[in-house]
Amino acid sequence: MRGPVCEVCAKTGVLCPSCQGKKERGEITDTDVLVAKALYELDDSLHFGDMELIRAVDAGRMDFVFVRGKTSRLFENMRFVAKELRWRLKKPVLILDLNDPFEAARRILGRVRVIGTARVFSPEGVKYRVYVRKRDYARRRVQRIAHILREVTGGTLEIEGI
Repeated sequence: MRGPVCEVCAKTGVLCPSCQGKKERGEITDTDVLVAKALYELDDSLHFGDMELIRAVDAGRMDFVFVRGKTSRLFENMRFVAKELRWRLKKPVLILDLNDPFEAARRILGRVRVIGTARVFSPEGVKYRVYVRKRDYARRRVQRIAHILREVTGGTLEIEGI
């Protein structure tokens, strides 16, 4: 399993100089460290394999955990993992798989109706767009989610109102 912090830092909870530098530059947060520590401890018993923790985002009342790679073992034990993370972070947790960006966007948007999706090919690479109703997009919650998704995916996943 890989993550935003090195394996030693994730297992001990104490950051090495390299990971401390990442934290000072704003590349990782305390939530990233807590989630990485919990997932590395669970990896000993559940054996996640070649999975990568992309980012853990604190969104106020809820935390979003973004993963990629071979996530089948994680999702087989989803209930147990989510319960463990909820207990450690003291708030609800939503685990999202970025292997399928459209499904991740649908899950994070919740009750907001998705009108359509598009995969746009450009010289810079593939970009994914998710379209929602304009009045739903005007809501502050949806704009905050769109900002989180743009930040985590590096701008490859966008939510637009039509």
